[in-house]
Amino acid sequence: YSINSVNKYSLLNRESHPAWKVEMLQRYDRYIMEEVLPLIRNECGQDAKPLTTGASLGAFLAANTYFKHSDNFRGTIAMSGSYDIYNYLDKGYYDDNVYFNNPVDYLANLTDWNILQHLHQCDIRLATGNGPYEDSGPTRRLAAILTSRGIPHHLDDWRDQGGHDWRPSMYTAIGRAVESGMPAEEVEAIERILRWWGPPCDASSLLLVEPCLTMGAEAEPSTEWQPVRLVDG
Repeated sequence: YSINSVNKYSLLNRESHPAWKVEMLQRYDRYIMEEVLPLIRNECGQDAKPLTTGASLGAFLAANTYFKHSDNFRGTIAMSGSYDIYNYLDKGYYDDNVYFNNPVDYLANLTDWNILQHLHQCDIRLATGNGPYEDSGPTRRLAAILTSRGIPHHLDDWRDQGGHDWRPSMYTAIGRAVESGMPAEEVEAIERILRWWGPPCDASSLLLVEPCLTMGAEAEPSTEWQPVRLVDG
């Protein structure tokens, strides 16, 4: 499942007041939990716990959704993300909506075992590299915070093979998957997505596991924010 984001109207909107930017993030969160997740469970079973994934600001949305609702998702794959939204707000503005949508803040102060136990049981993968336009600092900062809270995770540094355009890296991953015996139909499904993905760009997410919820980075949302199924289960 792949959904658009509201980043164009929230974090990336230079004309909006910070309060509106984070209000849009709150509405996006409710949309996922009240509309998208029920749709996925209606099609995949009421016990379905999707994996969230995204790249760039899509990685922020994927990680933020997972960390806030870890009892409803089985993990996250966040590629080249930025996890401190304070960088996108007017300096000096801060409220509860900022705090509870800013992973570097609420995770650093997390002590509730009811939440931590879910985070301990799921798969958290943070991917970075040193390719064009890539800054690994935000990813490493988030990994350090997770370590400080004792939350298991994987920090995957793809070095020259990783960057803000993750499509070449996915072709490399396909090659490794073939060598390790991935079924041909699964390889073909991933290749179809990469062809659909089109030219390399920042505003993309990648679907790897079903059910999986991917989130765009900068794509303009459709009028009704309808989720689209890219690969049948």
